[in-house]
Amino acid sequence: MTYRLNFPTDVFDTYKQLPELARRDLALALVDAQQDPLAYSEPYGQDDGIIRTVAQGHVTAVILLGHDTATMTVLTIAYAGTADS
Repeated sequence: MTYRLNFPTDVFDTYKQLPELARRDLALALVDAQQDPLAYSEPYGQDDGIIRTVAQGHVTAVILLGHDTATMTVLTIAYAGTADS
């Protein structure tokens, strides 16, 4: 089952401000996670199977999984690179 991706407006604004390579890395991580979010993510704190993290390169996102509705909501994005990365 493919999960539907949901980006709240404020989080999407953060995504748009990332350098191009970081946007690409995050997009790839999220696309992979849409197919099997538990396999392509890591627990965020205690493993409840609902709040998870995805990461690639210098960018990480916290996601909320709605298993009943097959939705994956991006809660926050963290970028640890430089503007040139």
